Amino acid sequence: ANHLMRFFSLNCPECFLIEYAPNDNIKKLHKKKKDKPNLWSLIKAKLDDLSEGDPESERIEKALTRAFFLIMEFQDGSLSLADLKMDDAREVFALEKSEKSDKPQPVGSTNTTEEYSPPVDSPTVAPSPHTPRSILRDLGTMIVLDLLLNNWDRLPLRHVMEHEGNAGNIMFKRIYNPIPQDENWVRHELVCIDQAIFAVHQENQGDYIERIEEFFCDLAHNASLKEVVTFVESETGFELSREQELEIIEGIWDCLDQVRDKMSTTAAAREILTNMKDEIGSMKTGEDWEGVFENSIKAINVEFLLRVLDRLREFSREKFLGEEDGDR
Repeated sequence: ANHLMRFFSLNCPECFLIEYAPNDNIKKLHKKKKDKPNLWSLIKAKLDDLSEGDPESERIEKALTRAFFLIMEFQDGSLSLADLKMDDAREVFALEKSEKSDKPQPVGSTNTTEEYSPPVDSPTVAPSPHTPRSILRDLGTMIVLDLLLNNWDRLPLRHVMEHEGNAGNIMFKRIYNPIPQDENWVRHELVCIDQAIFAVHQENQGDYIERIEEFFCDLAHNASLKEVVTFVESETGFELSREQELEIIEGIWDCLDQVRDKMSTTAAAREILTNMKDEIGSMKTGEDWEGVFENSIKAINVEFLLRVLDRLREFSREKFLGEEDGDR
């Protein structure tokens, strides 16, 4: 799921597979300075910094007895949607004016239309590519990918996912000013965490895809994400404006264009997804434990993703609106 999010230019924490190493190996590694300790041994050694009996120490010690586990990159300076206060949300979701400004503008995002050339005397540190406008469109991209993955543990989406939402899985990272001359330079970027592929059973896939089609059809005709706007307000107290809501919707249609561009055929999509699955499978180099890792890799259902992608490529605002005109 992280691989797919990054493939469509969304920001996700790096994840590493940590594999068990017995204590004897740690001693040998520390005796031989030329040998680089593995990540497991480094985490194990870090336990010495925690006092004996510390609940955190006991929790980590228990995790380290497992054959393997995942460790996720810490997102310093991030707040989840659940943690945002009203003023925070107003700042995160603020829309920039389209007219040119004397302020330095971030560049590099696929959603950025205006290129910024820094002054000759500006620092060499490049500004963040994420503008407030791109955050809203990134939310639209996230929605499409969550539909692809059946990743229900994030936003409540009508017709498709019967879930109250999980604001903790949507984070915003504050980007601090890289240009000291501009004290008002504040940017944020969307960080997607804890996404997963929840493959639908084969006998129910047709119904799931029909629900997705109903979602896009309704979106084309009504241009509304009422449940998302309501969810954001319930979590933060901040109500997204109509313009902000439309920006998220534009991000959804933009992502469908990206799907058609990046995964233009079933064969192309199959190759991309299979390569991703193989890369994940190669993370495990040591012993498995009761087939847990092997079964986890098998659970990455490429055929389910391909079936959903085949339909997503067919969806566009023009298609649904054109069908209505044809009915008339």
